[in-house]
Amino acid sequence: MIKIIELKKIYKWIGLILTITLFVLSIKFYVYDITVEALSKDKNYEVQVEEKNIKKDILRAVFLKGIPAMEVTYKKEVVQKEYSPKLVFYKLLDINYKDPKAFLKVEGDILENSHEDMENYNDHNKKVVEPKIESEPTMKNEDENLAEEKTTTEEEGKKVKEPDETDEVKIVASPAKKPNKKLKIVSGKPNIFIYHTHATESYLPVDEGNFHSLKRDYTVRKVGEVLTNSLKDKGYNVVHDETLHDYPSYRESYTRALSTLKINMKKYPTANFIIDIHRDAGGSSEESRKNSYITIKGKKVAKFSMVVGTKNENYEDLMAFANYIKGKSDELYPGLCKKTIKKPYKFNEYNSDHYILIEIGNTQNNIEEATKGAYYVGKILDEVIKDIKE
Repeated sequence: MIKIIELKKIYKWIGLILTITLFVLSIKFYVYDITVEALSKDKNYEVQVEEKNIKKDILRAVFLKGIPAMEVTYKKEVVQKEYSPKLVFYKLLDINYKDPKAFLKVEGDILENSHEDMENYNDHNKKVVEPKIESEPTMKNEDENLAEEKTTTEEEGKKVKEPDETDEVKIVASPAKKPNKKLKIVSGKPNIFIYHTHATESYLPVDEGNFHSLKRDYTVRKVGEVLTNSLKDKGYNVVHDETLHDYPSYRESYTRALSTLKINMKKYPTANFIIDIHRDAGGSSEESRKNSYITIKGKKVAKFSMVVGTKNENYEDLMAFANYIKGKSDELYPGLCKKTIKKPYKFNEYNSDHYILIEIGNTQNNIEEATKGAYYVGKILDEVIKDIKE
């Protein structure tokens, strides 16, 4: 496994080294100025300077022609001055070496840019190296996953009956309360942003790498494509980002995903609905397989669930949004949505009150079932948006 160097851990050293380097150069130039001033009083020195001017003119011409921007600046501002290393130092770095405050500003800018990244790093590493939504399927965790599947199925069975291959879906009343926060939809501009913190999570038949693969059409990226098209068919402007955040290193996937999210939020400020698509882990038993899907119109459709981080300041809004989506799913396709999972992390969900971390299918589902699940999730989200948009 290739390890990625985390530059954010050494930002403060980069700033310190840069500051020391610039300080040494400034001292050198300052001493040079004093020396030149002293020598300028010597008539012999004036002759020596004149002999060197030809060489300086040639060097200046080559340098300025090589960097057009420098030539424009030189002609406009310092045409009367001689070319010197300190001029290059000043113009390229925009630092006045005679002003000590300039060096503090350079280091301050570096630390300021690293603050947000370091803050996120600390958030995700107070208790664990990286918060995981699901543990990779092991013998120990298969029992835990199966127990959760049983609990979920029992709770859902009290409310609705899962349709068989011959039944049409029956509509039942949704008990969910509408979220207080309305979703703003801007016509003609991106409204929804879809991406993947763990983009290599795969489905059957591709179980290589413990269900992590670079074969795009068998992973959550393909599922994201189907959900994107399902929403686009309903008239929404959707952006789907397929950046790999868990390859080649799985560690710090959420930190890298946050960087992608921030870039796209700045690029598409109207995309207030954010969706992070994952694949859940599943047990290996026959019962676990049976509980991984429902049947709609004769087709097996992978179930889905949502994960909400309880450490988010907007936890209540996130939970209200997830509950409404589950309620709408129960109304349209009973049994398709499992119980919402709550975990003591953030999962980057604090970036929007309309953010869902959704797990479509698990390791018991094949890619066809997962994409079918994504198709119906699109239909559910369309109804949700209609109900809560401004």
